[in-house]
Order: sequence, then structure tokens, then C-alpha cells
Amino acid sequence: MKRMTITACVLLLVTLSPLARAESTNEEPTPALDPDKAFELSAIGAAVPAAVAGVSALMALSNGDSNSGLVGVAVVGQLVGLITPSLGELYSHQIVTGGMAMRFGGLLVEAVGLFNYGNTGIGDCEDHGPDCHHPASTYALIAGGAALYAGGMIYDVVLARGAASSWNRRHDLVMMPTALKTQGSVTPGVALALTF
Repeated sequence: MKRMTITACVLLLVTLSPLARAESTNEEPTPALDPDKAFELSAIGAAVPAAVAGVSALMALSNGDSNSGLVGVAVVGQLVGLITPSLGELYSHQIVTGGMAMRFGGLLVEAVGLFNYGNTGIGDCEDHGPDCHHPASTYALIAGGAALYAGGMIYDVVLARGAASSWNRRHDLVMMPTALKTQGSVTPGVALALTF
């Protein structure tokens, strides 16, 4: 009977010590993240800068004025879009994502293509005069960079739910009834499982 009492006391102390530590340091239990909220944050973070950049670029092209402020708005939209599609992952405590890397690479490739397109003095049109017809490689750089950028946006939106679920699994606290077998009997208790 004495062993059973000691075992029960030890089990009770082991079970309550994390709760006592959390209360003594004023720590709140970590709340579970909502995968749907992570998805919504990433979807909105991808849609808004894409819409702003796309509409601004189309308006600048339709006006035929590539030096207007609309081009600047499109550029700012793309720069903001480097981060905002990853809002769902940031909500899930994931700082750097594969989508960020894809968007950054796509923006660099697109910038090289746009540099070649707009620079008639030292770019594609050096020998072609004022009526320059750019080679296909310039358009391929622009289109390839834009596709990589858009793919990075989609990648982060698709993986946002999984990032929140993964964080929840890694920081799960499980308490369940259990039985400890001693020499003469089985002692009831509570098992505490933490995942790091």
C-alpha cells in the first residue's frame, strides 16, 4: 500500500509540474492555430498585390506611358507581393518559405528581361535602330520570371493550411488516463505527452 501511495504521489507531481511551471511564469497554454485562417491570410496576401500590380501595369500599357506613376505602383505591388503571400506561413511561425525564394528568383529574372526590353542603347536593340524588335529571349525572361513569381504565390497559398496543421502537431499537449503496473497491482495515473 505504501508503494502505491508513493507511486500515485510521484505521478501526480509529474503530471502537475508543467501546469505549475506555466502558472508561475504567467505563460498561457499555446493555442492551436486555425489552418483555414492561415489559408485565408495567404490567399488575400497573394490576391491583393497581384491585382494591384496587374491592373497598374495594364493601365500603364494601355495609356502607352511607361514612365507614369502606374508603373511605380505595379513595381511596389510586386515588391509587397514578395512577403504577403506567406502571411499564412508567418501566422504558423514559419519565417522563410519556398514560395518566397521562388518569388524572389522570379522577380530577378523578370527584372533582367525588363532591363533588356527597355534599354535600347545597350540592350537588345543596340544594332536595330529605333524600330527595335526584341529577340524571343527577352520575352522568355519576362514571361518566365512572371510565371516563377506567380508559382511562388500559389505555392505558399496551397501550403498555408499544412503549415498551421504541422505547427499544431509539433506543439501538441496530450493528457490521458493510464495504468502503471507495480509488483503487486496496477496503479491508475495520468500520462502527459509533449511533442517538440
